[in-house]
Amino acid sequence: MSRYPLTWITEQLAAGHAPMSHADLESLRRQGVDAILNLCAEFCDLHEIEEKAGFEIHYLPTDDEGIPDPTALERALDWLNACLFTGKKVLVHCRFGIGRTGTVLTAFLLRRGYALKEARKILEGSRARPESYVQWKMLRRYCRREGSPGVCRFDLRERSLVDLSPYFSEYEEILREADEVFDRQAPDLPRCGDGTDACCRRLLYLQLVEAVHLNHRMGKEIPWDERLRAVERAATFRKRPAPPPRERTGIFAALFGRYAAPPPDREEPRREQILTRCPLSVDGRCLAFPFRPLLCRIHGLCVRYDGRVFCWGSGKGPAESSPSAPFDLDDVRRRLDRLSRRLLRDLTGREPPDTAGLVFPLPDVVSGAFARDCLYALEGRWDVFSR
Repeated sequence: MSRYPLTWITEQLAAGHAPMSHADLESLRRQGVDAILNLCAEFCDLHEIEEKAGFEIHYLPTDDEGIPDPTALERALDWLNACLFTGKKVLVHCRFGIGRTGTVLTAFLLRRGYALKEARKILEGSRARPESYVQWKMLRRYCRREGSPGVCRFDLRERSLVDLSPYFSEYEEILREADEVFDRQAPDLPRCGDGTDACCRRLLYLQLVEAVHLNHRMGKEIPWDERLRAVERAATFRKRPAPPPRERTGIFAALFGRYAAPPPDREEPRREQILTRCPLSVDGRCLAFPFRPLLCRIHGLCVRYDGRVFCWGSGKGPAESSPSAPFDLDDVRRRLDRLSRRLLRDLTGREPPDTAGLVFPLPDVVSGAFARDCLYALEGRWDVFSR
């Protein structure tokens, strides 16, 4: 069953002709378009202009009245599906928005389970439609290959989703507070992911609101190809031996204890803490730098946690020049927990028990594997998340 209802699909997909001016591109931005699938083989640099204008671009050069390469088409449909999954609004265009645009959109609908007649009916409100014999022939062959049953596989019910914006606003306010403390406390210290990658070999655990925020922003702001490579890097982490179960219990122990940073009296982290490299770190640059998690932002700061004051990330006690008002990690910890529990309650429609909590290793958040644990919570299986 597809994640997308028909009414939402038609709102998120738009067909059009090639935008040729900066005014056209600005108009697309005002209409909420995030990404563009460009089919124009005759304009070799138009996709570069669109990309410089700030759109996520996939270029599938196809000759007028022709058909795309089958392998390239599958990759383009994968990209299109990923864009829709992450909530982006996509423009699909050729020069006039007719033949090539209609062919690719029809192939997408066939791939999602529509019969050819149903796909034609959906697109009849636009001028996007296959025109040439070779385009129709390809689509009939594609329809047989996909085994379209002649009925819609989409879930036609309206999606019932939680509005995440209030949670994200509250969480981003916490991030801004952390950045302000960093500016006051260590203005000359390099930021994690921009000037240093000293914390990128540490295994971090994120609370639910952090995990959902990071996963959402990745889908919206990291280009598809870079995101795929990050997911592949994150997937290799799951093959590593997991810490013993007794060391994985305790929502705060996992998030702010022995895995997030070594205790103040220990300089050497456990072997399980060490990552070959954070999947979001590439050549010392963080792909998620503008929306990186809290623990990345405070690396190197003087913090107060569990009644102790020490330098976060090194485990060492504060230097003599440390500020009198260290970053209060205990308070932030409680705020994140309350925020995550409210989100969990709204997602499940039930009040989570006091013993329930959700924390996820950062590689699982990047790869999307954390969604499996979220499904347990949606089913009310709180025993999986005992503190």
